[in-house]
Amino acid sequence: MRKLEVYNIDREPVAVLQNAFDVQEEQNVNALWYLDFKLPASDSKNEFCLPYRYVRIDNGELYRLFPSGYGIDADDMPYNSYHCEHVLANLLDKTMPGIVQIGGYYQDTRAVLEYLLSKQDTQDWILDKCDFNRKFEYGFEKENLLAAIFSIPRCFNAEYIWRTDTSKYPWKLSLLNFDTNAEPKLHVRYGYNRLSYDQEPDYENHVTKLYAYGSGEGVNQLNIKGMTDGKGYILADAAHIAKYGIRERIWVDRRYDNVEALYGAAQRMLQELQDPVVTYSCGFIGNVDVGDMVDIIGHETTYVTKKKISYGDIDDISYELANKRVNIAQTIADLSDRQRIETTYSQGATNIYAIAYVDNADSKNALDCQFYIPAGMRFVNKVVAKITMSSFRAYSASVSTTDQQNYTSAGGGASSSTSSSGGGTNTSTASGGGTSRSTASGGNSSETTTANRSTIVSGAATTNRSGYAGGGESGSTGYALTSYDKYKHYHYYSKPVSHTHTIQHGHEIDVSNHTHNVSIPSHRHSFEIPSHNHDFSVPSHTHSFSIPNHTHAVTIPGHKHDVEPGIFRFGYPDAMYFSVNGASRGSFAGSSTELDITDWLLNEDGNINRGSWHTFSVRPNALAHISVVITILGFIQSMEGGTY
Repeated sequence: MRKLEVYNIDREPVAVLQNAFDVQEEQNVNALWYLDFKLPASDSKNEFCLPYRYVRIDNGELYRLFPSGYGIDADDMPYNSYHCEHVLANLLDKTMPGIVQIGGYYQDTRAVLEYLLSKQDTQDWILDKCDFNRKFEYGFEKENLLAAIFSIPRCFNAEYIWRTDTSKYPWKLSLLNFDTNAEPKLHVRYGYNRLSYDQEPDYENHVTKLYAYGSGEGVNQLNIKGMTDGKGYILADAAHIAKYGIRERIWVDRRYDNVEALYGAAQRMLQELQDPVVTYSCGFIGNVDVGDMVDIIGHETTYVTKKKISYGDIDDISYELANKRVNIAQTIADLSDRQRIETTYSQGATNIYAIAYVDNADSKNALDCQFYIPAGMRFVNKVVAKITMSSFRAYSASVSTTDQQNYTSAGGGASSSTSSSGGGTNTSTASGGGTSRSTASGGNSSETTTANRSTIVSGAATTNRSGYAGGGESGSTGYALTSYDKYKHYHYYSKPVSHTHTIQHGHEIDVSNHTHNVSIPSHRHSFEIPSHNHDFSVPSHTHSFSIPNHTHAVTIPGHKHDVEPGIFRFGYPDAMYFSVNGASRGSFAGSSTELDITDWLLNEDGNINRGSWHTFSVRPNALAHISVVITILGFIQSMEGGTY
């Protein structure tokens, strides 16, 4: 008995549906899988079968559950029917409402897939294995994640297969390379294990010559001319053309806005369509999986594109096989299902805009005209420059001002030294001697300051002399001088027989009040200079000077200049020279011309840089007044910004 188990939205088991019947599982290659079952209306387990819950049969892949209807069987038993889709369908509910540009040189297939999966608000799915590292550029607009993810390998010129693993959460998604040289998993032989066989070829969509177009309209629609030497189409190999002839188709998918991706998808499409598709309904004994190779002996090796299982006591398994791994119905649908793409993806529009420049120029100063090519301009159809040249134009003779103007200029300080110089001795010129006189001077009398009268007395002096004098007493003592007159003195003595004389005196000088007078008569001074030289010595030295930080200030007082309005013409230009983005591009003799400068804007890769400024310069051979109008014709897709 098969085990059909129900899980809640948190992936927790809540019920096992023992009474489920008519359980069928459909597995498709590179597409969603489905599971259907019925449950008696009276079964209490119906209460667990709510929308967006999960079911799993025999520990296989996980499906999300939806009630799909009500019915009564042949035994008059009412039942509820349920339709389930693989949980890969969760990505259908995740959308990218804006515009996404991704891929290219810096992002390979894994990076692109991881980016798309990162757009999930809940990370249900992660990327496991990826066998491809292609660097195609992709553009998506208002797309769900599953459609975007499934579109990634469609432009690969290689076999691929998607694989899922829902045994653990988060669930895993893998993009694998399909080995077309692998050994068949099963050999089906008539009279051995083949039960039934039905073959149906399809020549309606058989193609050997395919034109491919992407986004855009008219002349601006993306095509593959650049990848096919200007032809715009690809051909099947010579053997297929010899066998089937030329069978043309036009394939348009405006989801592609990158020529490399469009070309890869076209190759893939032609590979699928260059042989008629043959589908097989084959019943056989054995068990294989979708994507497996089966050898139908006597016919050809085929691929299992669909497996349908009816679960019961004895499982009934039917297979759908094709001579191509991918069910071509999907490819045919891509050819016919254009309406959704037309209405979903932006196509853009052709736009014309002009930029005008008017200014004076001369032979040394060109007129530089800058213009911008936006990143959203998918194609640049043409860039035209219209040039008109006349004499230089001035509009006034002077200007006026009423306010005082002050100007300063600042200078940093510095120290500087002269070059060094060696010393030396230098001699002046010789000079003869001579006599020189000072100028004559009159005499003069000078008087000292007046001094007061004063008396100066010397100290007393005493002279003693021994000896004997005649008569008298001896040994008598002397007598002191008791009185004296000016210039006189007296002696007092006794008359011993033997005596001495003592003389004591002083000097008195009386300096009366007086002045001193000095008289200098008129006189001259004379000096004589002999013949001589002057010598001086200069040692080795340098001269240094320092300039401090400073400013110079100039004040211009308020004043007025008279203004003379008018138009003043100068020069007679008759030739002009052109350059684009700094590169010289020729000349023109004359005063007016119109140029297609598109090719002058091409870079080394043959493209015109987007999202950047370009410069077109006009230089006259004399003073000139120049007018330039640059007109840009291009195809613009609104891939960014808002609506304001």
